[in-house]
Amino acid sequence: MLACLWLAAPSFAAPPTWDANAQGQFITSLCRDTTGHVWIGTEDQGVWRCDPAAPAGQQYTHYTTKDGLGDDNAYALTCDKAGRVWVGTLNHGVSVFNGKAWRTYGPVDGPLGSRVFALAVSPKDGGVWGATEAGLFRYQNSRWTYFTREGGLPSDQAQALAFGADGTLYVGTQCDGIAVGSPDNNYKTWRVTPGPNSLPNAASGRGLPSALINCLLVTSDNTVFAGTTTGLAKSRDGGETWTFVRGLDWTAKLAGLYHPIAPAPSTYTGDLLTEDYVTSLAEDERGRLFVGHRQTGVEAFEAKTGKRLQSGASGAKTDSYVDCLLLSGRSAWVGQYGGGLLPPADLLAESETSPAPSPVASMPAPAAPPTLSELNTMVAKAKSLKGEMPVGGGAYWGEDWQTQGDWVGRYGRKLAILCAARAPFNHDIQMEASYSVHETIGPHHNLDDGIRNWCTLNQTDNPKSLYDPIPGHRRQSEWDDHGEDYPRPFNGPDIWIAVTVPEGVKLISLYFTNKDGHDLDNRYRDYKIELKPYQASLKLADTSPALAQARVRDFWGGIYKTFMVSGPSKYWIKISKNNSINTIISAVLIDKLNGPVSKKDNLALGWMGGVHYDPPDPDAPVVSNAHLLDELLAGKRSNIKTSLETNSLVRQDKRSNPSITISTKLWSTLNTICNKQDNVVLQKPYRLLAYRSATVFDAPETLQANWRWFLKIWYPLDRANFNEVMAKAHEELINTNPSMKGANF
Repeated sequence: MLACLWLAAPSFAAPPTWDANAQGQFITSLCRDTTGHVWIGTEDQGVWRCDPAAPAGQQYTHYTTKDGLGDDNAYALTCDKAGRVWVGTLNHGVSVFNGKAWRTYGPVDGPLGSRVFALAVSPKDGGVWGATEAGLFRYQNSRWTYFTREGGLPSDQAQALAFGADGTLYVGTQCDGIAVGSPDNNYKTWRVTPGPNSLPNAASGRGLPSALINCLLVTSDNTVFAGTTTGLAKSRDGGETWTFVRGLDWTAKLAGLYHPIAPAPSTYTGDLLTEDYVTSLAEDERGRLFVGHRQTGVEAFEAKTGKRLQSGASGAKTDSYVDCLLLSGRSAWVGQYGGGLLPPADLLAESETSPAPSPVASMPAPAAPPTLSELNTMVAKAKSLKGEMPVGGGAYWGEDWQTQGDWVGRYGRKLAILCAARAPFNHDIQMEASYSVHETIGPHHNLDDGIRNWCTLNQTDNPKSLYDPIPGHRRQSEWDDHGEDYPRPFNGPDIWIAVTVPEGVKLISLYFTNKDGHDLDNRYRDYKIELKPYQASLKLADTSPALAQARVRDFWGGIYKTFMVSGPSKYWIKISKNNSINTIISAVLIDKLNGPVSKKDNLALGWMGGVHYDPPDPDAPVVSNAHLLDELLAGKRSNIKTSLETNSLVRQDKRSNPSITISTKLWSTLNTICNKQDNVVLQKPYRLLAYRSATVFDAPETLQANWRWFLKIWYPLDRANFNEVMAKAHEELINTNPSMKGANF
């Protein structure tokens, strides 16, 4: 969960009030625009603009998808120098308000990522930067540029951004530390501080306390602060070196380790944080530092000495994600994940006039497709990769926020485990016996404890819950490590998953949705995932280094995390509770990228009544008959070419366009290099750019639909086809198995 703290100095004719039940309990972002309006981002309830000086009852204006937002989740907010307000959404990229209207920019015409975690404006050149699941984007001078693992970032899982006054950019990643880039070389290289993978044994020390970064702040004296899951780090030399301070819970965490560590002495003379987990940072005009936490609210420090000035505030709920803070002669707006907005309640002696009307600026230009030269460079780069991924190797592939519960066909084509879908049993949809998945509780647990299997909703319409083809509807179920039965500082129990794959390169995807994540301690779920070589002893596996890692946080919207592996081999996947309430997971899904051809490769998916739901044929002709086109895109018309003579199909061969030709070549090349050691850094960005060319130059719809399928980009037509095919498949399943009708599966 994301909490936000924003400090301002307006005065008000009447203090604005916030109705959490009507306006939103889950505040995820805040910013102030160039005219003085305060913008409030929420989860599920869109964006609000506040005019603090307006009369009571007229202070808020509400914006949702009905007004043009990409979706009703605003996880990041910023205002650029032209006065435009940028909103980072759940799975639609960024939505921009120009003072009059909204426009949304997604992977086709804006950021490469669909989920935006942070936004920031460069003080040097006014460029707008965003942190996404696909790395960074920059919009400047009507041009979008991208920064990913290919260009030296330690990870595409970017979480936080902050600028120094000279344009130096600090990037906090979800589990790979901090990267620092300079405008002097146009951010072409990155200096990385990775952070430790184990818990520090002291209350303070040198370096980062954790590789899991939550937030960043550069203060007025150019000190850099980094909020992590394990304390607060500080650098006075531009990120070259760091020192850290922990929270009051640091000794309890050491005692809760599987192999407890004795606390080391510390010479730190400041005050410890009220807790380790830092959610948000802000500085006021006096240079005081304000630190938001997951459970203990907001505290204020003298930044230079580390002495606490204030902890907690009146008016906040005790179970709030972040409590409010009121400052004498200043005002603090505090966003709470679960408690709503706590606007300023302290008034200055003078009132100010209402902010000026929002300026009407031009909309940002859409992202241009890559040039022919750029496409050719990408093809050459892909072909130049050397060295194959070794058997038993692994890498982080990426994540998907768009698919949500509609996994069938796009995931799990070799094996799908729907966790506890028929609790206490799973629904296993297995296409080949050479794939296997087995779950267990981690080594650090109470005697006789084990994985819990919960089916919390036997049937639901929630699109974030997985569709289950066996009963023919959505079902919410999950494995649970029973972590709620242990103290919060206890390290474990965690969920461990043993996965076996046959020869070839495969993808292992894990699906998470924080289905009750708006309730009490369930808000705190935040996991670290590690892909490890298999060892028979969990104790040995626990101490072995990870092949790849990822993090799951803020997953109310549902997320797939995917790893690439090379078989024949066996792996452990460790999902750490990470001092949250418990570990839950809804599905484990395995797909084949390459390997020996199997007779089962082209079979209809299991429990689909023989109905095929396959990727659309990219080489099929475009059709003029809308019904046939729907069937083609749904993967149901395998004899489309023989239908040319009997149906009025019009072949529109647009592949002769040079950009489409080279984009297709790039796509094919990427298919052939999936066994290469470093191919993961190219796959998603290059495929997205190829797809962008296909859309701009009007490639055949069947080609575009095929590429959308593999990129996990969903258009309304794709979603409608999914629902139609699932309904037909379940009908056929019941027709061929009448005993299933009305049965409890």
